[in-house]
Amino acid sequence: MSPGVHAVDPGRLARWCVEHLGSAPADEVFRSGYLSVVIGLRLADDREVVVKVRPDSPRVAACVEVQRRMFQAGYPCPRPLTGAAAFGGDVATAEAYVPGGAVLPSAGGAAGAFAEAFARLIRLAPGPAEVSTLDAAPSWAAWNHAGDGLWPPHEDPDVNLNQMAGPEWIDDAGRRARDRLRAGGVEAVIGHCDWLAGNLRWSGDRLLVVHDWDSMAADSEAVLVGLAFAGTLLVPRMRPSAETAVVTQRHIVVRLAQRPRLPGSNRRAFALASATLAITWAIGSFWAALTSLVTSELLHAHSRALPGVILFAYFGLAGAVQIFTRGWNRIRAMLLGVPAVGVGIVLLEIAVDARFLPAMIIGIVIGGLGAGISFMGSLAVVMEIAPSAHRAAVVSAYNVAGYVAVATAAIGSGLLAGGLGLRTATGLFVIISVVLSAVLTAQLLGEPDVGATDPDALVATASPETAA
Repeated sequence: MSPGVHAVDPGRLARWCVEHLGSAPADEVFRSGYLSVVIGLRLADDREVVVKVRPDSPRVAACVEVQRRMFQAGYPCPRPLTGAAAFGGDVATAEAYVPGGAVLPSAGGAAGAFAEAFARLIRLAPGPAEVSTLDAAPSWAAWNHAGDGLWPPHEDPDVNLNQMAGPEWIDDAGRRARDRLRAGGVEAVIGHCDWLAGNLRWSGDRLLVVHDWDSMAADSEAVLVGLAFAGTLLVPRMRPSAETAVVTQRHIVVRLAQRPRLPGSNRRAFALASATLAITWAIGSFWAALTSLVTSELLHAHSRALPGVILFAYFGLAGAVQIFTRGWNRIRAMLLGVPAVGVGIVLLEIAVDARFLPAMIIGIVIGGLGAGISFMGSLAVVMEIAPSAHRAAVVSAYNVAGYVAVATAAIGSGLLAGGLGLRTATGLFVIISVVLSAVLTAQLLGEPDVGATDPDALVATASPETAA
C-alpha cells in the first residue's frame, strides 16, 4: 500500500457504490494502485466500473472535470461515472472500466504515436481557468513547489530528497532548470503529467484508452512535454533516438501563438537588427523590381533571362560574402552593410538616369556585398540575444519585420508609380531608402557588440557524466 492510502473497508465500498452508482458490487475484477487504491468491480447490474480511493484533495474534482470534458470531446478515456465524492476521510471517484489493449502500438514508431496522442490531449484539454484548481501538482511534477529546499516533498514522508547526498552537479542542474522555468513566464496549459506506457493502451496502431486521469496538471507546455518525454525513457523500445527527439521538439511547439520575450536590455539590439533586415530586404526587393527597367533603358535589351542574371549577381554576392565574414563583429557588420545597400541603390538609379553601365556594375557589387554583411550581422545579433526557450519566436518576429518591409516596399512603390509615374516613384523610393539607411547607420554608431545573455543548455554546464 502506498504511503498516502490506507486499506479500503469492503462495507464502506459497497455502501458508496449503492449511493453513487445505484448498484452494489457483485465481484472484484482487480485491485491495484500506489498513490490511490484502484478497484475494478463488477456490479450487481452487470456494469463493470473502476473505483479509485485516494487522500482528499481539491485537485481531484478538477481532474474529474478535465476527464469528463475530454470524454465529451471524443478523446479515448474512460467515461467518468461520478464526481469526487467523500469516502470516509478520503475521496473516491468512479469511471467505466475499459479493459484490454497492448502497452505499445503494434507497428513501429511508438515514440511518434505517444507524442501525437499527447499533443492531441493538450489541444483538446480545457484551459486552466475553466476548471477548479489543479494545485498542488503531484510530487514528481511539483518543480515550482512553495516548500523549503530545492526538491519537492516526496509521497513517502520518510524520504527527503533535499537531505540525500549526491553529486553537486545534479542539484546545480535542478536549480538552474527551476530558475529558468520560473523566469519564462509562459502561459499554462493542462496536460497529463504521468505519461507512462503503463497508463496507455493500444489496439493495433489506434490509441484505445488513456488511464490515470488524476495525474492532470496545469503547467507550461514545455514542462508537460518534458515530463512526457521522460516517461518514454522507461520503455526500452522508446529510449532516446532521432525519432524521439524530433517528435518531442515538434510537440513542444503545439502552441501556435507564442509571444517572443526579450529582456529589456536586449530590446534595442533586437530593434536595430530587425530594422537592418527590413531596410536590406526592402532595397533588395526594389532591385528585383528595377531589373526590367535596367535591361530595357540602360542595356537596350529585352531578354527575359537578363534580369535574372542581374539578380543572381546581386544576391549571389550577398550569399558568398557571408561565408568569409562569419567572425566579424556583429554591430560592425551592420554598420558597414546598411550604408552599402543604400549606396548600391543610389548607383543603380544613377546608372538608369545617366545610362552609365559602370555605375550599375559597381552598384551590384557594393549593394550585394552590403546586403550579405548586414543580414549576417543582424541575424547573429538576434541569435545571441534570444533566450533559448523563446529563440524560435524571437527569430520569427525578426523575419516578420523583413517580410513586412518587402510587402510595404512593393505595395508602396506600386501605388506611387500609379499616381506619379514609374520614374518619379523610383526616385522617391531611392530618397526614402537613403534617408532610412542614414538614420539607422547613425543609430548603430557607437553601439557595442552584443553578447549572449541567456546561459547555455544545462548539460553544457554540468559534469561530463551528463553528456552520456
